[in-house]
Amino acid sequence: MYLPPQLKFKHIAFGCILLVFLFSPFHNFVTHIAVFFSQQHIINQETALSRIEELRKQNIALMLKVRQGQFLQQENARLKQALRLQEEKKCTLIATRVIMFDLSMWRRIAIVNCGKRQGLREGLIAIDARGFLVGKIIEVQNNYSRLMLIDDPDFSMPVFIGNDTVGMLTGGLDGAKIMYIDNTEHIKERDKIWCKISYVGFPVYIGEVKATYTNRNALFWDIEVNLLSENPLLYDIFIIK
Repeated sequence: MYLPPQLKFKHIAFGCILLVFLFSPFHNFVTHIAVFFSQQHIINQETALSRIEELRKQNIALMLKVRQGQFLQQENARLKQALRLQEEKKCTLIATRVIMFDLSMWRRIAIVNCGKRQGLREGLIAIDARGFLVGKIIEVQNNYSRLMLIDDPDFSMPVFIGNDTVGMLTGGLDGAKIMYIDNTEHIKERDKIWCKISYVGFPVYIGEVKATYTNRNALFWDIEVNLLSENPLLYDIFIIK
């Protein structure tokens, strides 16, 4: 059917307006639906991230509990070992812990949590749970004492190597060594190094021979020592009273 151009234009305009009115509510509905699902996605994502963070914290807490249990189990084993040592050697051991450490970069002196009230005095030696020498007490206060470790540069003590050789054990930041050995003929690698303490009725082992060396034209040999004691900063220390 033929329509005049003006009438045809009016029909097209009317149709467009009708379409706008018909689909406008649907468009708003679709927009609301899209916004709703977007918000739900954000909320779900935040919830998932929060849950992941919570699970991560729980996992860390469980790991810490496991490690604490392992540490307590190991500590209990060391204490039992020290108790057996005390019964076998018939000596009195005072258990101490390191509470501070000398701030100097070249000293190896620890502060332990026992003193005069626990019966400590200067000159007493300290061992680990296995009976190996750790150091000696150099100062005592009422509730704490200063313990010089074997590898302190000022540490010195006469020691035996095997059964026949005597030397002077000295500490150092690069490790302990034995000085003033004029003959190494009878000294072998891994020979036991021990000391004899006047108030202790049994030998206290320190380490093993690691290597022997001498400088050209020197009168004496030096012996590097492989110390056997555990790290005194991490475990209990026992003072032989």
